[in-house]
Amino acid sequence: MKAAVGDPAQLADRVERLGRLDRPVIIELHTAGPGDLDTAADFAASVATIQRLRDRCQPRLFVHVPYQQPAVVTTVPFDRAQVMRTVEFAHAIDAAGVVMHRYYGLVRGGEPVAIPRAEAEHRFQQEVAAVSSALHDRLGFVENLGYFWLRPRAGRRFLTSALDHFFPWEQAGFARFLEDAAIGNLTPMVDIAHATLSANMFNALRRHPDRFGDDPRFGGIIADDLARSDWLRPADFVAAQPRYLHLSDALFLDRDAIATLPDQPDDALLHTALTSESLPIGAGNLDFTEVLGKVAGALVIVEVDPYDGQSHESNSAQEDAVQRLVRLESGGGGSRPAMPFPPASGAVYSKLDPHLGGSPRGY
Repeated sequence: MKAAVGDPAQLADRVERLGRLDRPVIIELHTAGPGDLDTAADFAASVATIQRLRDRCQPRLFVHVPYQQPAVVTTVPFDRAQVMRTVEFAHAIDAAGVVMHRYYGLVRGGEPVAIPRAEAEHRFQQEVAAVSSALHDRLGFVENLGYFWLRPRAGRRFLTSALDHFFPWEQAGFARFLEDAAIGNLTPMVDIAHATLSANMFNALRRHPDRFGDDPRFGGIIADDLARSDWLRPADFVAAQPRYLHLSDALFLDRDAIATLPDQPDDALLHTALTSESLPIGAGNLDFTEVLGKVAGALVIVEVDPYDGQSHESNSAQEDAVQRLVRLESGGGGSRPAMPFPPASGAVYSKLDPHLGGSPRGY
């Protein structure tokens, strides 16, 4: 499960729920930067919070690098200080690993991608080599970012870079780099909801190049990507023998839905699909049986926002997600979506809207 490092109530809730499920206490700690890591006092307070957690139980912990601040990452191509501060925190609390996003050279929506793919990949590799050295014997997981939209959803603001999507062929290239560089403590990982956003964008651009070819939201997809496949599914992003996975529900647009996109007023369907992530299991339409079939042995973290009306301090949607995934892994079924898709009408918007006001984009 996930929990905010600066919120003891969230941490206590996750310990209680995992205990009730008779599961080991494995928590991915989400950090904000301001308020938990950025000052010496906040850093020390966060370490003390985790020590109190360890006094209560024996958790296995991972730390997620804070949400990328647009004002920073549109000024510098990569916020190395933020990542290194998180690595320092991981050492201080004896966390097993650190989760970081793959990005380099983000620009604000509407601006052209500033650093081309090959150069961005090379520079990012230099950055993660430094991160690997700082991690020592801890693990680092490099996460696909997908469509980097910003709150509020109605504002339709976003950031983009050449490294947005971490397509399967990019993951393979990154794995080759790690092998050639003898970097054994870093590995690519997949957020399945982020992969859904990327698959939706890839399929939309592949089907409608005249409609979306100049759309700045698609700036992270290049011609070489489009030549690699004629259709992508979220499960295609799950590499062979993954070690770590973020899982939540999302909206995957099938071929019929993709075909209708140019006719949608105000891009409503595409916008909804590109900002639907961290949904409770069943609120979207992903086939988790297929995903789980590819991740045997991986550590799966449910990154599910609370149900409508709940808080992050009492998030039963995460507990329900773990229960459902355990049933699926044991062959108990339950992967059928809670609603059909594509819908015959616009009803999908009203059904999803209660779930679309969750945590800030970035995880």
